[in-house]
Amino acid sequence: NDAWSPQKNGSSNETDFQIILTDLVNQAQNSGAKVLLSSLSLIGERVDNKNGCDDLLKSLNSIIRSVALTTGVFFVDINKEFMKYERDYNNIPTNIGISSGILTVDGVHTCTGSYEYCQKETPGNIILANTISKGLLDSFLSSSSQSKR
Repeated sequence: NDAWSPQKNGSSNETDFQIILTDLVNQAQNSGAKVLLSSLSLIGERVDNKNGCDDLLKSLNSIIRSVALTTGVFFVDINKEFMKYERDYNNIPTNIGISSGILTVDGVHTCTGSYEYCQKETPGNIILANTISKGLLDSFLSSSSQSKR
C-alpha cells in the first residue's frame, strides 16, 4: 500500500521495492497461499504522462509485473483498465484532463473513508471490482487447468 509514498519524500528506491515484493510473494507461496499481484491503479487521472508520478508508477508497475512473472503468480493490470477509461472519459478540452473526480475522489482513492460511500457503484469501484474479479477467475481457471495435467 502507498508504494508511491517515498516519492513524496524524495527517496523512492525501486530496487528495495522489488526485493521486498519478491520476498513477500515467496513467503506467501511457501506458506501455501495462492498469490495474485496487481498493478497500482493510478496516481492522478490525467492521461498521456501528465501526472507528476507517472514515470514512477510505470516503473513500479513494471516491477510488479516482473515479480509476478519470475515468481509464477498471476498478474492483474488494474492500471491498464483505469487508463483506458480515463482516455475515453477524461477528455476535457484543455487537453490535459482533470486530476481527480472521474474514477477517484482525490487522484488515487476510488472512495472516501466512509463505508457507505465505498459501497456506491462509482466507475472507479466498478472497474476495480470487475478487473480484480476477472483476474481471480482467470487465475483460478489457470490453476485448475494446470492441476488437471
